[in-house]
Amino acid sequence: IEDARQSIEGHTDRGVLLRVTRTTPDPGEVLQFPVDDETMKDYMDGNPLMQTWYPRILGVAARQAWGTDQDIWKVSKNMEKWVFDEIKKKGFGTGFASATEVLDSREGDCSEHAVLMAAMIRSLSIPAKLVSGVTHYRGEFLYHMWVEVWTGTGWYALDPTIGEGSVDAMHVKLGES
Repeated sequence: IEDARQSIEGHTDRGVLLRVTRTTPDPGEVLQFPVDDETMKDYMDGNPLMQTWYPRILGVAARQAWGTDQDIWKVSKNMEKWVFDEIKKKGFGTGFASATEVLDSREGDCSEHAVLMAAMIRSLSIPAKLVSGVTHYRGEFLYHMWVEVWTGTGWYALDPTIGEGSVDAMHVKLGES
């Protein structure tokens, strides 16, 4: 997948040369939420995995939005940090939990972190999607999931499993919801 973060720079005898960079939005170009754009409806709707209508999800999301002046990027980074901090039991013991299950149990791996964060963001009418790919960690490439948020000028990645405020070049996107 090619996007603002990653692009194919050339071909080698072993495959493609992929350039991956860290990107963050220009602060002067970020929209305020809620987003009123029918073309983004699929990225703002709830579903059985991301129950955006669940009062506790909306309540937690609203608290993360407090003091952000409805800035999509600021509130999204707040949610990334909240999910990182609040999921205390990080591990592979959960199959693939819904956002409400993760909020109640406060445990899971990268998929649970990403599902909860995306549901929280969508509950405020901010477009968000799940991204899957690989990340390089301690000398190995591992399958991983994170979130991309629409800020008005493009999709920008955040990883609630790591909680760094953006996604580095070690995250290679292979698919998206």
